[in-house]
Amino acid sequence: MNLLEYVQTLSSDISIAEKIALTKAWKDKNEDPIEQGVIETSVEEVKPSKFNEDGSLNVDSFSEETKGAAEKVNEKKETAAAQDNATAPPVVSEKFNFGVGKSLFQESEWLKAYKKDEKQKKAYDDQQAKFNSVVSKEETHNANTYDFKWNVGDDGNLEYYQKKEGTDKWKKETNDYSIASIQVELGHASEEQEKALKLYKKQYASKKKETLKLQN
Repeated sequence: MNLLEYVQTLSSDISIAEKIALTKAWKDKNEDPIEQGVIETSVEEVKPSKFNEDGSLNVDSFSEETKGAAEKVNEKKETAAAQDNATAPPVVSEKFNFGVGKSLFQESEWLKAYKKDEKQKKAYDDQQAKFNSVVSKEETHNANTYDFKWNVGDDGNLEYYQKKEGTDKWKKETNDYSIASIQVELGHASEEQEKALKLYKKQYASKKKETLKLQN
C-alpha cells in the first residue's frame, strides 16, 4: 500500500488535521521522501479554511465532535448581530437606498412631514408658554383696579375680558384698542405690538391735550 491508498482508507469523519497527523505517521514508517512530498502537498492543498468570508466559522472544516460547538458559536454571533441592528439608532449620514434613487434621510416625504410637525409643535408650545406667562386660561389677573382674563372661543379665537375690581360682571372686549391693552397686560402681545400701543397712547394723550386747550 502506498501513501495515496492509505489516505483514501482514512475515515471521512475525522478532521483534516487528524488526517495530516495520521498521514505523517504512516509516511515515517512506510514512504520514501520523494513520494511523501507529493502526497503531503496534495493533502495540504485541499485543507479548507476554518472561517467563511463573512467571519463566521466554516462548520464543514470541523470534525463531527466539534461541529456542534462551531454551529453554536455561529448562532450566538447571528443573535448578537440581530440585537445590535434592532437597537442601533439610525445614522442620518448613511444613505439608505430603497431602489428609488433617494436616501431615506435625504428626501423622504415622511421626514419632511415629521420636521414640519415638530416645528408646528414647538411653535404651539412656545405660544402656550407665552399665553400662560402671566395667568392661565380663565384665571384672573388684577392690575390698576381692573380684573383681566382670557379664554378660547368656540371658533378657536382668543377672547379677552375685563371688569372693574370688586364687581362680578365680565365684559368681553371687541374694541381693538381694549383688546390690545389687555394683551399687553397679560403678556400676549409681541414686542412690536407693545411698542405700537405705547405710541398710540402717547399720540392719543397728546391729541386729547390739544383738544382741551382749544376748548378752553
